[in-house]
Amino acid sequence: NALSGYLDLLLMELRGPLTDAQRADLQRMQRSQRHLTSLINDVLNFATLDVGHTEFTIAPVNVGDVVRDVEELVSPQCAAKQIHCELEIPSPGPTAAADRERVAQILLNVLANAVKYTDPGGRIHASCGATAQAVRVVVTDSGRGIPRDQLERIFDPFVQVERRLTSAAGDGGVGLGLAISRSLAEGMNGSLTVESELGVGSTFTLLLPLLRPPAT
Repeated sequence: NALSGYLDLLLMELRGPLTDAQRADLQRMQRSQRHLTSLINDVLNFATLDVGHTEFTIAPVNVGDVVRDVEELVSPQCAAKQIHCELEIPSPGPTAAADRERVAQILLNVLANAVKYTDPGGRIHASCGATAQAVRVVVTDSGRGIPRDQLERIFDPFVQVERRLTSAAGDGGVGLGLAISRSLAEGMNGSLTVESELGVGSTFTLLLPLLRPPAT
């Protein structure tokens, strides 16, 4: 949008040189603008899902490739917190009948949450495989965990569970990421579930329909 464009121009010093303090202020404004844009997009995405207007392009998806791509997106945040992220992906990766863009959106939400709620020096493990009926992606973290009585509430829209109280100021959203992710999974005839233990960590499991070869 226009605000983002003008901030980029100022940071490129096209309007003149910047002092260190001015650059820091502009970068802070840029982070806030991106955060606000993300919140607005979450609300718009959820509104679209809520009225049933989301379209899915179902096609063969190598889920292992998607996991690798998404892990690369969160790797800078992992490095900043010294979190070790381990992938366990067979070769070739399992193939689902799904919408690749939507699968990536789900996994990005799940992995970003894992990074957010895992303390510095922690671990995240992501694996994928196949059962007789489904492709399964499992993301486990050594984070703060979720109270047992709130496990299902994290998938409700506009809900922030208690672990939010101990997270850094300004790192939260409006409580839509996981609600959107579960709705997207169900829209592809899949599911998104969670198991967790306070002080130990959480495990999110995404199931997607396994691509079946055409009948002969």
